[in-house]
Amino acid sequence: MSFSDHLRGSPAARRGAPLPTQVRVEPVPEVNGFSQFYEEVANNVQTMNSNVQSLRKLADQVGTRKDTQQLRESLYVRCVFLH
Repeated sequence: MSFSDHLRGSPAARRGAPLPTQVRVEPVPEVNGFSQFYEEVANNVQTMNSNVQSLRKLADQVGTRKDTQQLRESLYVRCVFLH
């Protein structure tokens, strides 16, 4: 179920009220370095997602015509580096 589906099932939507098209997020005041911490976590999550995608691409090639010793070594090195 999407967020829009959830909104359509809301009492306001059933009464014919218009659905919100944009959500406005108010800036949060800096609290003990929270914004910096948040940015660091967001960057780390993005890096992890990128690494997972790279590993998945390499792993998907194992057992295919593209499977080579160099591919397996690259996959091994990346797995060791990430641990």
